[in-house]
Parts: sequence; structure tokens; C-alpha cells
Amino acid sequence: MKSTSMLRPYHGQKSFRTPLILPALLAFVGLSGQSPAVASTADISPYSIEIDANLFPSGATNLVDWVKDSLTNTDTASLSNSIALGIIPNVTGAPGGKGHWYGVRIVDGVDGNEQDIFLNGGKENDTSTWTIGPGSVGSAKYDITQAYLANNQTTLFFGMERRGNNGTTAFDFEFNQAAPNSATPYIPKRTVGDALFTFELNGSGSSGSATPHYFMWNGSAYIEQNPLSSMVSVINNADIPAAPWGFVDSKGNWVLGRIPRFEFAEASVNLHEAFPNFKPCNNRVFVQVRTRSSATDTSDLKDTTKIFPYEFGGPHATVALSTTCLGQLVFNGSGSADSNGGTNVTYLWNVTPPSGVTLSGTGITGPDSHGVYHSTLLSGTADVAFPTNADSAILTVSLTVIEDVNCTNNSGNINFTVEAPLRVDITEKGMTGSNLTVSLTGTAKPAAGTTYKWQRLAGTNAPVNITGATSSVLSYSSFESDVAPSIVNATILGDPYQAQLFQVTIRVHAERTVNGVVCTANSAPITIRKVIAVDP
Repeated sequence: MKSTSMLRPYHGQKSFRTPLILPALLAFVGLSGQSPAVASTADISPYSIEIDANLFPSGATNLVDWVKDSLTNTDTASLSNSIALGIIPNVTGAPGGKGHWYGVRIVDGVDGNEQDIFLNGGKENDTSTWTIGPGSVGSAKYDITQAYLANNQTTLFFGMERRGNNGTTAFDFEFNQAAPNSATPYIPKRTVGDALFTFELNGSGSSGSATPHYFMWNGSAYIEQNPLSSMVSVINNADIPAAPWGFVDSKGNWVLGRIPRFEFAEASVNLHEAFPNFKPCNNRVFVQVRTRSSATDTSDLKDTTKIFPYEFGGPHATVALSTTCLGQLVFNGSGSADSNGGTNVTYLWNVTPPSGVTLSGTGITGPDSHGVYHSTLLSGTADVAFPTNADSAILTVSLTVIEDVNCTNNSGNINFTVEAPLRVDITEKGMTGSNLTVSLTGTAKPAAGTTYKWQRLAGTNAPVNITGATSSVLSYSSFESDVAPSIVNATILGDPYQAQLFQVTIRVHAERTVNGVVCTANSAPITIRKVIAVDP
């Protein structure tokens, strides 16, 4: 009697911004949509401040005023570079004061707390005459208590309060392109094309005025310009309700109540008329508010605030990118915001794939003549088609958010890698005759970070992990313990045999983690056989 055993494999079943130009053709330093912590953003787009010598809104469509609400203010209170955040009792507001405001609120020390007055007068055009320090400003009419600034990309809005109303006070708002020297932080660094807005506040009897003046720096002096047709200014000719955070009375106390007549004024001017060729979007300047006895350049300077950076604001483009197990690009711009922190923007995505890679999906258009794909969705998913044998593709992605035709912000180019969908195959098979062991090799793409599990498919095709088989190579010889044989007739070397046939179907399962998600793939199954035969 002769017997034999044999095995046989069987195939089976991805700036600075452009400089901004003022009349003298000098460039403002632009920002790329990011707000320095020290800067003050005051964009109230799409709203406008009512210029009516009152701090409270009338309710007219798209018009607001300096008082945003009268709710309890829980913001972290601070006073930095004369800019108030939150409310500090007796420093930036009255005890019991509340509410929030539009734009930035500028607060100066008052009365006995004055830290920055002109000790020896000082003249507007000659900063060498400026000596600034603590002291008394003298008449209450020169004492800056609060001021306000806001803009909406088209118009610049001013608000100003003084402590007394017994005469004339000129309020200066100076806008400089350059930051002051750190060694002389109260002295503006003036550049040709800088602008100075002066509002001369006065009142007599029941009638007051806030006469506007507009100056440009010519390199050595501020020269008054022709009146601007868009400039509007007004003073309160009667007592008005103070803001809910309060005001400073003639004795230098923060109080709630009503602001006396001729102590509050506001104004506005068209930005593009005041600053020809200037693009405010995501740009900033350095501002100082001062008082003097009149609008003439020989008048004595009286009180001043610190110089603070003022951002005109604009939208911000924030990009979130991810990928999926299917080799897709997922893009999301929901972290972006308009200049007022809202969602009043539209979106334009540009995605440039490498050669041989194409994109498709809902809301995806392209490629254009430059090979760029586009989408105007807030967020979406692009299917990525990879060339044969490509494991990944680096996509160049950028997002532009558009608030209006003159105000946009771009994220800049972001290179983002999308991995091809995981795939795995059994690429090699062999056997050793001495102990009748089958050798199978699995190959996964992408290979980096991929793990393996070899599995048997039971009668119902439910996978069963093969103990210890977690490398890319499987050595298998457990036929008899894993499956029951069937009896078959076989011919070996021309002789008939009766045999036990063991058949095992095997696949390799692969896993890798992509963006925190476990991605899986299975190879096509392969059936291997072992025959134990006897000569009947």
C-alpha cells in the first residue's frame, strides 16, 4: 500500500498684503488677516453709526450707535494703550456700569488720575516742544474722558466726550502710518501722507457746534486741506442719556445719568475721500487722540491719550482640511468670519493637484486652464482620482473669503497630502515540502503605518483571525486542525487514490489610521488545499 500527501494553492473566490497707498503715495503696512493682541479692531460692517450727537440707536435699518446693549458686561476688564475692554469701576466706567459698545472705546485718565497731559503746552507741528507726564490739565473742557472710533470699510466714525463745556476745545484724531518709537511712545512718528482730523467743540447759549478740519502731513507740518464733502459732525445741544457704562462729570467722577450739553460730539467721513487709494481692509494705522485750545497750529496742546494701533478690520480666512479612508479631500471654511465676527462672507476655494491627479464631487468645478479646481461651498468633499500605483498626492489648497468686492482675505497656499485608499493583495505564494507549509505574502499600499491580520473564512465566510499571524507573511500548516476533510478520488502518477481533501480559504486584512479614523481593506481570498491520499 502506498500513500502520499500534497498541497496545492488554488486561486479562488495639501504679507504681508499688497501695500496700501495714501495720497502721498506712501505705503501703510498691511496685515494678512491676523490681529495682533495689542491692536484694536473696530469694523462694524455692514452697519453705520448714527451721527446725531446721541449714543443710543434709533432703530433705523442698518444704523447702530456706540451703545450696543445695556447688558451686564462680563468681559475681562482692562485698559491697555488707552483702549478699554470690559469695565473697571472708576477707571473705565461708573460703579454699577454695564453694557457693550460698537467699535473701540478710548478712555483717558481724568482729573487727579491724569498721567499724560502736555506739561508745557506744546505745539501741533513741533513734537520737540512736547513734554508729557502726570499733572492737571487745567480747565475741565480740555480733559478727554472718552472717545470712540469705528469704521465699516467705507466710512470712518468718531465719537468724543470732554469733562467740561465752558468754552472751545479742539479734539485731534491723528492717524499715522508708522508705529511710534518705543523710547518715546507718546510722540507720533509722522510720515508724508499721515492724516489729522480736528473737531473744534464749542457752545453758546442753546447752540453749539463741532467744526471739522482735515489736515495732511507734508513732511514738516500738518497742512489744512479743502473741506471734505463727506465729513459730517454734530454736538449735543441738550443734555443726553449717558452710555450705560457711564461718563465723567465736571468734578472728575465716573457717574451714571445724563451728559451735559456741548460735552459729546460725533462725526464721520468717507474713508476713500479722506485717504485716496487707501484700502482699509485688514490694514492698520496708529492713532492718538489729543485736545488743544483751538484748531490753529499755534494753539497749546492740552491732553492726550497713548498711541494705539487701530485695525480697520476685515474678514479672516480659516481653513480646516482632512481626508477620509476613501482618499478624499474634506475642506471646511466655517472657522472664517467677516469683519464683524459674523458669517457675512462668500467663499472661493482653489485646489491645485499634481499632474495625473483629478478631482470631482458636488460643487467642484474645473480644472481651469491652469489646472486649478474651484468650489464656492462653505465646506465640501472632493473625490481624488490617483494615477496607477500612486500612494498619495500633495494638493495645494487656498481659501479666499469675500466680504465685498473691496474687502477679501486669503488663507495663503496650504500643501496637504491625501493618501490613496488602502488596498491589500496577496502577491506571493509558495510551499515547503518537508512539513507541507504554505507561505503567503501580503502587500499593502500605502504601506507606511499599515498593520496586517491573516484570516480564515469559515463556511459562512465569517472571518476568523489566525492566531499570531500579524506580519505581512503567513506560514500556514494547520489544515487538519482548522477544517474537516472531504473524501475525493484522485489520480497520482497514473494510479487511482482515495484522498482526504482539506480546503482553507484565506485572506489578509489590513488597517491604518488616517486622521484618527481606522481605515481597513481586505485582499481577495485565496484557497489553499492539502490532500492526504492512500492507494486503496
